[in-house]
Amino acid sequence: MQGLLAQAVSAFPAGLLRTRIHGDYQLGQVLWNEGDFFVIDFEGDPARSIAERRAKQSPLRDIATMARSLSYAAYVQLSAVREREPDKARRLGAWAAFWDRSATEIFVQSYRVQAGSAAFVPHTREAFDALLRAYLLDESVTELAFELDNRPNLAFVPLESLVTLLTL
Repeated sequence: MQGLLAQAVSAFPAGLLRTRIHGDYQLGQVLWNEGDFFVIDFEGDPARSIAERRAKQSPLRDIATMARSLSYAAYVQLSAVREREPDKARRLGAWAAFWDRSATEIFVQSYRVQAGSAAFVPHTREAFDALLRAYLLDESVTELAFELDNRPNLAFVPLESLVTLLTL
């Protein structure tokens, strides 16, 4: 894990613009109405201090939290099926993983295209990927602590993410 964090820190280029971010950007904060998306609840992650929420950061933190939310969309549903129909859940596991990877890849690539060469986007693919992985790792560790305290039956969701991130 230290290698991943060191790689991300070195990948954060000097002079990369930091901005105010949503701080809790996930599917539950995005509404679709009359052909348009609306993002709500800009108060940030309630588990973080006010100072942390106000601090300017890389927008890739929000990209990481949305990516994790996409993962939850797949795996929480799989968990519900697992309780009722374990055999069906075993067959659907590969599909949930495929949906998670595909939805996340499409979201991240769309973000990269729209953001282009903005001053807040790392300019190389390697720097972008390293920084995003660090935020995904941070988010997954935070999720794991939350799930162990509140919903132990869903701890497998961030654990799967951690296994994937640490074996890349």
